[in-house]
Amino acid sequence: MDLDSLKGKTIDDATLDALKKHVGEFSTRAETAEEKARKAAKESIDGRKGKDAAISRLMEALGIDEIDQLDSLPSPKGQADAIKQFEAKLKRAERDLGEKSAALDELTGKYATERRERALAAELARHPVREDRIDDLKALVSMHLHTEGDDILFRGRDGKTAAFADGVAAFVKARPDYLRPAGDGARGAPAGRQQAPGTKSITRSEFDALDPGSRMAAIRGGAAITD
Repeated sequence: MDLDSLKGKTIDDATLDALKKHVGEFSTRAETAEEKARKAAKESIDGRKGKDAAISRLMEALGIDEIDQLDSLPSPKGQADAIKQFEAKLKRAERDLGEKSAALDELTGKYATERRERALAAELARHPVREDRIDDLKALVSMHLHTEGDDILFRGRDGKTAAFADGVAAFVKARPDYLRPAGDGARGAPAGRQQAPGTKSITRSEFDALDPGSRMAAIRGGAAITD
């Protein structure tokens, strides 16, 4: 509408209606434009907030407090190389640890076996076992031995556990065919054979004071143990 054409004229009803319509359309366009502006502003603010939040999460993941610290971070390729080097070192350390653990287990097993064998030899030396049967008896008794910590225990056929010395004594007592006949002082001598003249004698207290190796040497040498 050309508003200048209305200057100095009396506005009739038709003209007034046309003017109201024009003003109404203008107001509607203005309100629509204002609403679009508010919506665009809100979207801009929400967008900035979303971007700020995303940047904050990214900085937290990178372990930095200021955006300027991005320049001091290593390149992704450098980080990947560092990770590969660390993984390689970790694998070497795990391999070395595994080898050392295996060697320790082997050494521990050998020590436990030797300790058990020495203890068994010393314990059997307390009994009148025939020298020609002692290795067989050791093999039989060994099948019943097991360790719990530092303790050597004897496990019977019934599965019950007994003290080492008690178990060995009961096992030996139940097999008289492995023992020397009463009065036979020579180890390994056939049944009925007496101690040969000149055979060395050793008291029980002297025998107990010997180390396991010396005890076995005395036994194999045919020493007679006296009380």
